[in-house]
Amino acid sequence: MLPTVTKSGEGTNFLDALFTATSAICVTGLSTLTVADHYNIWGQGILLILIEIGGIGFMSIPVFFYILARKRVHLSTRMILRETLNLDRMSGEIHLAWYIIRFAFLIQVSGAVLLSFAFVPRFGWRQGLWYSVFHAISAFCNACLATVWSDFRMNRLC
Repeated sequence: MLPTVTKSGEGTNFLDALFTATSAICVTGLSTLTVADHYNIWGQGILLILIEIGGIGFMSIPVFFYILARKRVHLSTRMILRETLNLDRMSGEIHLAWYIIRFAFLIQVSGAVLLSFAFVPRFGWRQGLWYSVFHAISAFCNACLATVWSDFRMNRLC
């Protein structure tokens, strides 16, 4: 809803912001606003974080931060992670979550590199790389929110 995340400098109304944020974290790809026209890079970045959390899974993100901080994962977190990953036994869930995060990152980086061959020549390095990263993550997480609608003059990119 902040005015600093929109291109016009005006805030987004509550229902549009709630709907767009919920859609991003649930990776449905629906939006009442055109992401490319309404949000600036900061707003698109926030949407990208929500898409990533929804796509990889809300329990994989804490495991990532536990591993980065070299902290021990608590039993309650392990039990929730086991249920989230639909595992039968209590062993290997941290390794599996770490594998999922690394594999997802590898696929998203690969997608961004491939998309950059199309976007960078058309939009330049800065904007082309941003479009590549945004669309690689959005496509991997099946969110289908696009940032180049107005640039391609299309109703829908995905």
